[in-house]
Amino acid sequence: MGDRDLALHVYRRERLAAGLTLTEITGEIAAKLGISHNILPMTDNPVQTYVLHPKAPSRFSITSSAIAENPSFSRGFEFRGIADARVNPAINFDELDGVIVSPFPTHSCRSIQSSQSPA
Repeated sequence: MGDRDLALHVYRRERLAAGLTLTEITGEIAAKLGISHNILPMTDNPVQTYVLHPKAPSRFSITSSAIAENPSFSRGFEFRGIADARVNPAINFDELDGVIVSPFPTHSCRSIQSSQSPA
């Protein structure tokens, strides 16, 4: 992870500790990055992505670079907290233009940012 990734995680953690929802924080970040599309997390409840590998499950953010270098490293994913999570009430399924599914949000952001770059 680079400095910007780490700064984003620190910012998110501080804003969560201040009582904001993940939806509110995502809106703040999108606005600061100049993203005009409505970006919503799947839930405001805590859900952690773990990578399943031979030794033991590990937080996805810790092992994402290892997976990129060696895809056979992963035996799948586990989403801890998903059973108790509720779908984000801000999501209006009837008005969706598209959905990005990513176990690790910064990968989706990088894809969005690169697709918005001038040709």
